[in-house]
Amino acid sequence: MIEQQEGVRERLIAFLKFKHINKSQFAAAVGVSNSFVMNIRRGMSPEKIQKIKEVYPDLNIDWLITGAGEMINTGAINQSVDGSNNTAYAGHNMSIESTPSALEMALNEIAEQRKLTAKAQEQVDRLLNIVERVNGLQ
Repeated sequence: MIEQQEGVRERLIAFLKFKHINKSQFAAAVGVSNSFVMNIRRGMSPEKIQKIKEVYPDLNIDWLITGAGEMINTGAINQSVDGSNNTAYAGHNMSIESTPSALEMALNEIAEQRKLTAKAQEQVDRLLNIVERVNGLQ
């Protein structure tokens, strides 16, 4: 077990909020129980830390564990200097072609936000309808 300092749970929750990921989505992606995030107390196994690093390479694990540094790895994407123009995620041996581009990710995020906005508008419309009915009864 790697000893965790107080605040790991809060830092992980902050990362999930930053990424717009709920605890269930995180648990499914990392392969842990739904209650994993809320039950982090004193330690996290090296296997779980490694899985989190694999699934979320942009998360600065040092920050998660100790609170030192920034939340997001600034060196998550490295350019090769051997002239081959290969771009790979640092330490993950994945070519950039096998990962979504920033544009694709932004478009997916916009689409997701549109869905959320549409749902919110539906709720507003329902509430307005209820208010109009209530005002009509008075």
